[in-house]
Amino acid sequence: PGLILKSFTVPLRTGCLTMLDAAYYADLGLSSIYDKVLEGRRLEPEEGLALFRCPDLTAVGALALHARCRRR
Repeated sequence: PGLILKSFTVPLRTGCLTMLDAAYYADLGLSSIYDKVLEGRRLEPEEGLALFRCPDLTAVGALALHARCRRR
């Protein structure tokens, strides 16, 4: 009966960022990208292509926002 999204909150210096949980990214086939973003590591070109192919723009945007906020 519908999609249930789980989220968690990561405290940041400038506030809080809500992201989807690791299981959701695993379902999308993005678990290695999710791990790299949380660790602050750079992505490989193939991983960038995987993000372009991802059907869930919100999940990709949450990863991008997290990476951006970590650099501040």
